[in-house]
Amino acid sequence: MGAFERYYQETLIHWSNPISDGYGQATWGIPEEVECRWQQRPEVLLYETGAEEKLSMARIYVPEDSSFEVGDYIKLGTLSDIDSNYDDSGYIFDSSYDGNILHPENISDAYRVLRVDKIPSIGNTMYIHILRV
Repeated sequence: MGAFERYYQETLIHWSNPISDGYGQATWGIPEEVECRWQQRPEVLLYETGAEEKLSMARIYVPEDSSFEVGDYIKLGTLSDIDSNYDDSGYIFDSSYDGNILHPENISDAYRVLRVDKIPSIGNTMYIHILRV
């Protein structure tokens, strides 16, 4: 157990970045639940060129063994939250997987990951990952 895990009081749903199916469509990964610490904290993100700015709405801390990339989607909550809110007109399903996969682009409070930072501990023995959405 990492030193930061006691701070992970919330759960998020994570969809990995989509992969092209070769026919002009994208296929999302199977959503998974990840423990996190979610802070609503608006801030401006600056990029190396200095010419581009993006507004981040939240800062999310996730365990070091989790795998996130820019372009992934996340939503605060659990998988049962999106299943209980399902209606026939609200979500698109992808039949290429076993079961039904909800597309995060069609969920109003699912956000695209804008930035992923990996910060080492003082002794450089562990890392904390910080996502910006």
